[in-house]
Amino acid sequence: MEKIKIKFTSLFFISYLIIFVLDSVINYYTKIPVFVSFSMLFIPLSLLVIKLKPNNETNLYVLFVVLLLISTVVNIFRFSFSLKNISDLIFILIFATTIVLYNNNKIHIKSKYINWFSVVCLIMFYITFLGVDNTRWGNTLNSDSNDIEYLRAYKQGLFRIAHIAAYFFTFFGFYYLFLYAKYTKVKHLILLSVMFSSVALVGSRAPIFAVLLGFGLANLRLKYIKYIILLIVAIILVVLNIDVILESTRGTVFFQYFSIFETVMSNFGRLSRVLIWTSFFEELAKFDFFDYLFGRGTNNAMLINEAKGLGKIWFHNDFLNIFYSFGMISFVLYIFFYVNIYRVNKLCMNNTIIRTLFFTTILLAFFNGFYLYYTMFPLYIFYRILSVEEENKVTLKK
Repeated sequence: MEKIKIKFTSLFFISYLIIFVLDSVINYYTKIPVFVSFSMLFIPLSLLVIKLKPNNETNLYVLFVVLLLISTVVNIFRFSFSLKNISDLIFILIFATTIVLYNNNKIHIKSKYINWFSVVCLIMFYITFLGVDNTRWGNTLNSDSNDIEYLRAYKQGLFRIAHIAAYFFTFFGFYYLFLYAKYTKVKHLILLSVMFSSVALVGSRAPIFAVLLGFGLANLRLKYIKYIILLIVAIILVVLNIDVILESTRGTVFFQYFSIFETVMSNFGRLSRVLIWTSFFEELAKFDFFDYLFGRGTNNAMLINEAKGLGKIWFHNDFLNIFYSFGMISFVLYIFFYVNIYRVNKLCMNNTIIRTLFFTTILLAFFNGFYLYYTMFPLYIFYRILSVEEENKVTLKK
């Protein structure tokens, strides 16, 4: 009987998938950091398995990890020990480790695991319609509040955070869109429709706007200009008819996707990102030398925002959060990870779908955060798409 060999990239993904489901189910009933605890064991194991080559990527990774660890230790002495700072550190380490692992093992990433993952996610989300939902925000669409930014509805099923479900379905949507463009099979068309529809049902606005802006940024080329023009025309039509649209969508999950246009035009300062990013720059003005070097930790950011009446929240922007929490050098190195992804996979970036997904990822990191939301899963999907594209290029050469 032939032995079945599972490459570490697959083991990495399957193990995290099992733990992710356990973490989601357990935390539906009680708060236990199953996922973070597992990661504390699995990250060192990953480092033992990854064959780091003496190149710029390895130097970037090692320097990034060392600086993050130093900043975390220094800030324990400067301020105090915080579990939030530790969990934030672990999620950033997962982000960096996953990129290095997949960059060096793209060919070993299998499609069948994505199909398993998609089924699991659909089940975890759609049980919300059976009354099982872990939402912390609920539905305020029918509130009497005059603040339209307060009128929201989120669905997440067993997902711990609605944004996680939205991110996963966004990447699934791109994956099946890529397969449909490549093979033109009806099943892929159905799946990509289901996935993007699921994003809308979740209620998280960030992925929707990240995809639209990502498409715009990725296709600033003459041959795609007609699509950019169509997108701009669509936005203008929405703005011109915003009152009618808001009235017709009131009470539905789609209301919050259009209310942002009204807020931008009439009350820009009310946008949550404007409020918390303003808080960041206010705090940045108070930084001293050691703050710029080591940051002040995510927990301090949450405490400061809470004191300002913004809620105990982080800055909802990876770049700002890393700058504040770990210092300016770590912030620069985080940017270089995205530069490295593009550099290593430059030939594949000629594909419109891949290029759009790449920019969407960066925009998700900018508008809402990326590393915090279980990045090994969407990155697995992204790198599988890259693998298929590379395999296709090799076949064409032959």
